[in-house]
Amino acid sequence: MDSSSSTLLCNPSFFQTKQNILPSQFIWPKDDLVNESYEELNEPLIDLAGFFSGNTGETIKAAELLHTACINHGFFQVTNHGVDEWVVSAAHREADALFKLRNDKKMSLKRKAGSIWGYSGAHSDLSDRIQYI
Repeated sequence: MDSSSSTLLCNPSFFQTKQNILPSQFIWPKDDLVNESYEELNEPLIDLAGFFSGNTGETIKAAELLHTACINHGFFQVTNHGVDEWVVSAAHREADALFKLRNDKKMSLKRKAGSIWGYSGAHSDLSDRIQYI
């Protein structure tokens, strides 16, 4: 379907004029909301080849990039880390296995408030609280 023949199925201004249109169980607490800024992430690529070869300058550069990434983003990409490809692949398989679990099993691994560990899925805990009217 080309854009000249498309029809707007939902007018966003409709939602701007309605109060409490969403059931309360679908509204997340403000503390759980993601920062609404949409700036480009530009996470650093950290090359560890210099570190492993004993190059002091490259080691300092990698450490500075790592520090900045942890402060600004919380994650980063690493090259020449020396981790065998089969280990990386195994980690990906484990992550895939977790996300393929039934929702009740994933929720048994749910992140506790104030903790950085555990499963967290967008509204995944709502399935038990949804009220159908």
